Amino acid sequence: MSLAIGFITANVLLFAAYLFCMRKHPFRTWDVHQRYLLFLLLALFLYNDPLFALKYIYWGWVFVFLDCIFKVILLSLILLYLLFGLDHVHHEETKLQWGIATFPKYASVSLFFIFYLVMYSWENIRDRINPIFGVHDTLGGVSAFFVLTLLTYVVIVVWLSIITFLSLRTVRHSPAQLKRFLFLAVPSVLVVISEMAYVLMTFFGSGDTAVQLVFFTVLFNVYICGLCFGFWPAGPAGNSPDALEAAEEVKLLTS
Repeated sequence: MSLAIGFITANVLLFAAYLFCMRKHPFRTWDVHQRYLLFLLLALFLYNDPLFALKYIYWGWVFVFLDCIFKVILLSLILLYLLFGLDHVHHEETKLQWGIATFPKYASVSLFFIFYLVMYSWENIRDRINPIFGVHDTLGGVSAFFVLTLLTYVVIVVWLSIITFLSLRTVRHSPAQLKRFLFLAVPSVLVVISEMAYVLMTFFGSGDTAVQLVFFTVLFNVYICGLCFGFWPAGPAGNSPDALEAAEEVKLLTS
């Protein structure tokens, strides 16, 4: 409980600091990483379970279902961010571009969100209502959504692998872009593998254990805080030409 309160407090302070530092940068100059970080920080706040105490005040399925939604939102948003972030590195773009290629990204992650939310909430609400799994219970429905979730996730991972390979070919001759790419890609490998483990433990495990909760809470908080550090706004701010140019070319880990 104290760990969750600590992360929620740090999350609120980081979100406030991020908005404060970005206040003088026009939103149209934010790059794809900075825009997604805004939503990742919001999703991280929800993932840290600010409604934790209410689940014990009201012993029903409502807050359990809300908790499932919050967790699946963060996992889905991380995948969507990686699809767009790595693709923009591959195409050497900084601004969020909309086109035909955008739809498959949203479609694949939306399917993952729907399938995993059904499976995850099914498991947790069933355990909430009837913690003792008996011989008369069935796994047929939840098993089907587990297979759909796993297949969708594998497709996204393969897609990410292809984009990563293509991006590496693009940035290998540019030290600045290579540093930006490695900062994004290397920790993301651990996160993607961990998300796969999260999905598997949802189906094969016996609920969220204490070790599991601590590991994933620390992992996602450290990962998103690291992204904030890497893509924190640098350079002058405002509406001047110099400020707009500096905002469009946000430097990663600059001194």
